[in-house]
Amino acid sequence: MRLAARLGSSLSVGDLIETADQAVDAGIDAIWLNENPFERSACVSAAALGMRHPGLRLGIGSVSVRTRYPAIVAQDAVSADAFLQHPLRLGLGVGMPSEDGRKAMNAPTTSGLRLLEESIGRIRALTAGETVPGWGGPAGGDLGLRVPGRRLPVLVAAMGPKTIALAGRLADGIIFSMGSSVDYLAEAIQLARDANDDGSDDEFVSYLYYGGDVPEDDARVVLAPVVARLLAMSAEHGLDWMRAGVDLGGRDVDELLARIADGADPVDEIPLSAIDALALWGPPQKCVEQLRAYEAAGVTEMALGVGLVEGTAAVGADVAALTSAWRDRA
Repeated sequence: MRLAARLGSSLSVGDLIETADQAVDAGIDAIWLNENPFERSACVSAAALGMRHPGLRLGIGSVSVRTRYPAIVAQDAVSADAFLQHPLRLGLGVGMPSEDGRKAMNAPTTSGLRLLEESIGRIRALTAGETVPGWGGPAGGDLGLRVPGRRLPVLVAAMGPKTIALAGRLADGIIFSMGSSVDYLAEAIQLARDANDDGSDDEFVSYLYYGGDVPEDDARVVLAPVVARLLAMSAEHGLDWMRAGVDLGGRDVDELLARIADGADPVDEIPLSAIDALALWGPPQKCVEQLRAYEAAGVTEMALGVGLVEGTAAVGADVAALTSAWRDRA
């Protein structure tokens, strides 16, 4: 399992460059860039980082096919990939930052599965230099880019079983969001593998908040609010499956979240067992043992969320020690 970094799309240009530089210096050789239609373009950031660090593996996670026409997605991906040594890994999804955002952008309400199924094949073909039928059918003519491209890996940001199965059948892998428990990942990855009938080796990338080599009290203060938000996200979308195996200390998740919504401090409400299940923190050897569990579940790349949470350590020495311990594990 490779260790990567996951950087947010709201970082300033200076912070993006500095954090990426620190990640590379710390031994990270892959970076995933968040894509948000209301923030900085991840493809532009990927091109910039590819020029600065030629050997860096870069991925976009993920472009919503509800907001981007496939030819535009392919155009941006091919343009960014031209600056990279390794093929750009392109993540596709159907999510939006919010329902209000979907309405504001007049995003289509068509079935997300149908949009993904149509978009994966079209984008993959266009980036490889092939032509595809226009959306208007034969009367619309064929579409094709006029700049050279290459076959780019297409991954899908998936959470629910239907999207996971579709990704296993059609895509080159899956990107799992923050808040994915080990038990959930093991089941989801097996579901994707069962749906894969072409024998290809898919990539399974998971995001995980990293709080650095900090003592327990600091981990609670910094990461308890983060874990509360992750639990709220899975509850809001009816994805109890995502927190499978997470020990909430015998608490009901709805009751716990209601108390926090009423003003209770997440530090007092979120048990350490839940923080350990949904975030990474502490000495390198503690983190290595936790990462082994993700590797055993089938994760092929763990993208650590660094610099995403106020109060956590920057990349620097903590990530360097962790990557070294991971490389040297028995």
